[in-house]
Amino acid sequence: MKKKLLLVLLLVGSLLFVTSCGKKEEKEPEMVKKLGGWEVDTSAKELNIPKEAQKAFEKATENYDGLELEPVALLGTQVVSGTNYMFLCKGTTVTEKPSTDYKIVVIYNDLKNKSSIKAVEDFDLNMYLFKDNEVDKKDVSGGWSVYNKTEAQELDKKIKKVFDTALEKLSGVEYIPIALLGSQLVSGNNYAVLALGKTTAKEPTYTIAVLTIYNNLDDKVSVESIYEIDLSEFNK
Repeated sequence: MKKKLLLVLLLVGSLLFVTSCGKKEEKEPEMVKKLGGWEVDTSAKELNIPKEAQKAFEKATENYDGLELEPVALLGTQVVSGTNYMFLCKGTTVTEKPSTDYKIVVIYNDLKNKSSIKAVEDFDLNMYLFKDNEVDKKDVSGGWSVYNKTEAQELDKKIKKVFDTALEKLSGVEYIPIALLGSQLVSGNNYAVLALGKTTAKEPTYTIAVLTIYNNLDDKVSVESIYEIDLSEFNK
């Protein structure tokens, strides 16, 4: 009886062993680079931000903990009982292994010139890449006035040339680069550029947009997408 029981146990053990060997081990998914394969450009900072907006930002964020906020661009302003300023910022975690990504930060400056943080929200660059190829000319500021005093910024010479060449045949809207937000290595390179859009109409309108520019291995360039940022999405 004991021999039969031992034989049964050995058979069951063998079956379990064979079954487990036949299964493939499930691997942990590999971590992709930040922003879906895009590398954040961490060199852009404080591009052409007016003094009053910069002061309001510094006052409001001086005691902000957990995240170092560095303005990249002023996207728009909104007159309330005082002024709201909307910034695109780099947010860097204050940790042993810091990581950087983009944030939308809304600063409120009241009538007594006191400033406070109204909102800090994630800005997912992937949401603004490879969308519609056609330029959407409608005003999507949602009550915000797009900051339109932006001047052309000094991008890397190669990237500036790629940007200018890609937009040569674009009509109806002029785009002025504000900052390089990220790059992606493919069969060539993709570049994500934050830009001020100005329509060429008699009474121009302004928008802030992310342009995806592709530079292939033959050095040919093209505009892959233009995605306008709806400022109202970040001030609910």
